[in-house]
Amino acid sequence: YHRVDAKRGMLYAVGMSGEFLAWDINAQKTKWAGYLPPGMEWYNRAILIDDETGMVYTTNRDKEDKERHFIKYDPAKNRLQFPLPSPLLWP
Repeated sequence: YHRVDAKRGMLYAVGMSGEFLAWDINAQKTKWAGYLPPGMEWYNRAILIDDETGMVYTTNRDKEDKERHFIKYDPAKNRLQFPLPSPLLWP
């Protein structure tokens, strides 16, 4: 599964086992390739790109995260942020 941020020239892809790829199309350079740190697993069917900021989001697929918190990838800093508070509140 993949998405392209044409505004910033970035390609993002996720493998079936949760591998994450951030590829700078313009520079022809890998920014991130591989698995996320322990406790984080990229959901293989969700790559959400904020058009204004360029931040990339998914929900955590790790079994230990029962609430499925959001994970954010900041391509400018090449950094992951987790956990993010989930905006979904279940009754």
